[in-house]
Amino acid sequence: MVQIIDPRAGTCSKDADSNDGARVQVPRPGRRERHHQERRQQYLRTAMVIVADHGVERLTMQRMADDLDCAVGTIYTYFDSKDALLAELQRLATDRIIGSYRLLVARIETDLVAHDPDPADAALTRLLLGMRFWVATAEVYPDESQLFRSLFTWRSRMAQDQAARALPSAWELFALATASVQDAIDTGAISPGNAGQRLVTAVAALGGVLLLSGLSSYDPHLFAGPPLAHTLIDDLLRGWGADAHRLAVAEELADRLTSHDPLVPVVPGIEAA
Repeated sequence: MVQIIDPRAGTCSKDADSNDGARVQVPRPGRRERHHQERRQQYLRTAMVIVADHGVERLTMQRMADDLDCAVGTIYTYFDSKDALLAELQRLATDRIIGSYRLLVARIETDLVAHDPDPADAALTRLLLGMRFWVATAEVYPDESQLFRSLFTWRSRMAQDQAARALPSAWELFALATASVQDAIDTGAISPGNAGQRLVTAVAALGGVLLLSGLSSYDPHLFAGPPLAHTLIDDLLRGWGADAHRLAVAEELADRLTSHDPLVPVVPGIEAA
């Protein structure tokens, strides 16, 4: 059996003409291949839950085998090491964040055209929303966020060949975010500086503040991670030279652009596979 996929319509048909140059024939996966894919997704979902609940250190092939009631050797036929498994989890998590961020960017660009702001105001609004987006992913994508935090604090290092598999996705996300910082610099919304270094500083600082939520049981107001992160965003932007009036304009515009639609669009992850 062969599927005919029309990239223009995004639909499949069994009897479409494939000689017009616009359609591609893709063999339908057989039962064995479908089973292989389903098992692979099951292993990935289980690994993500273990990391999210207990951290990277607690993830072992034996732990997965115990949770799934299967032979540990079976898991090794899909992932030849813990590093290979973690690299795939990181790639999938990063791609999910990228997909969500691209949806946000596409939506706000359309809305920004309607508001027709000053170029510097528009650039600062994009940067502000991007930073707010990163903070909000901790709530919308908690497993992915916990995976990133666990990898940052993991005492071991992933093998270089496996880390390289996740690198393209990581660099794509870094490039998207850095471009937003650079646009704010180029339009004069913030002062000149190294966009990449500023982004790394912001991600590290916001990640550290969000960790305070783990202490919220002692004092929910003092250790409220997300509100503190939003305050930190304002402090960072002011420290980068954002004018107080321009920042107020950007904040008002950002609030309006996300008043009716979610700040973090939801895209499917491995739990939906």
